[in-house]
Amino acid sequence: MDDSIRLILFQRTLTGVAAEWYIELPGNSFVNFQRLAITFLNHFQLPVWYEMRIELLTSFRQNTSTHISDHIHEWIHRRRMIKVDILDQFLVDLFVKSLLPYIVKYVALFGVTTEEEAIIRAQQLDLVYSQSRVLYDILPNAPRAEKNPTKFSSGAHADGIVG
Repeated sequence: MDDSIRLILFQRTLTGVAAEWYIELPGNSFVNFQRLAITFLNHFQLPVWYEMRIELLTSFRQNTSTHISDHIHEWIHRRRMIKVDILDQFLVDLFVKSLLPYIVKYVALFGVTTEEEAIIRAQQLDLVYSQSRVLYDILPNAPRAEKNPTKFSSGAHADGIVG
């Protein structure tokens, strides 16, 4: 199918916010359908399957305000967006390099050989840090849980026993 036909058909399928977005584009902004499709998907932040664009992983870095578990979740999300097969050792290197230096030391200490092992080690570290309250020493800007969770007051319990 010719690109000009695709461009015409595409604009006729749009409604609501997507139609408004398209109408506001400068005239003749796109000469081929692929550029329009990528721009549309990027604008509306829909998942895009990347063929060879591993920069989603190579440019990804944890910062001091990101919990380890949140970083892992985002890593997995980005990894799923890449369709090309990547050697596991290369994935391990990319994942480990995406972590903060202190965390890298712990994950690398165990000599992980697969991406899955590296993720498991990082998850274990997250659990240990969270339980030992060291997490905020490592990630000082990470969101904190509420300091005063609801406390039970002494008084009558639901079963009628007074405390």
